[in-house]
Amino acid sequence: MPTDRRRREENIGVVREYLKQTFPGHEVLDIGDFDQDPRSYSIRRGTALAHRVLVDRSFLDDHPAADIVAKLQGWDAAATIKAAGTRLVLIAEGGVTVAPDIEIRSDDTLGTWEFRALSDRAKRWIAPFGSNVRHAAGYDYVVLQEQADVDAQRQRAEARGLTVVEVE
Repeated sequence: MPTDRRRREENIGVVREYLKQTFPGHEVLDIGDFDQDPRSYSIRRGTALAHRVLVDRSFLDDHPAADIVAKLQGWDAAATIKAAGTRLVLIAEGGVTVAPDIEIRSDDTLGTWEFRALSDRAKRWIAPFGSNVRHAAGYDYVVLQEQADVDAQRQRAEARGLTVVEVE
């Protein structure tokens, strides 16, 4: 039985190879601190970003390499990634999903709401907030303090065709 570290190293490579076979002629880069959760993959055609994939660390840690490939094939991960374009695709124990453009997270202690821009379209939408835009862990976000502002900005985003979800 391989150690957790060896298994994770092997599975990071297995996912990379799966993506290379799925996207021939593309460059596949895996990005991130080895011990960080999750693992990010960038799929590029030349200098242009084609696809983005985020794989949950527990998914990488909890399965032997053969199971990883079988699950990706069974879920038809390739079709989901292709259809998503540059929108972020999430792979975890529950399957393969396309991330929303914007997540809204509330902080009851501070009485604030954080709008997280998860797609390039959402980053362009959030840019007019100017100096209020903050950056962390690969996404941009802005903090709002009034429920009326949250409702108005959610409507503004949805009117532009962005997918918005509220998470706990």
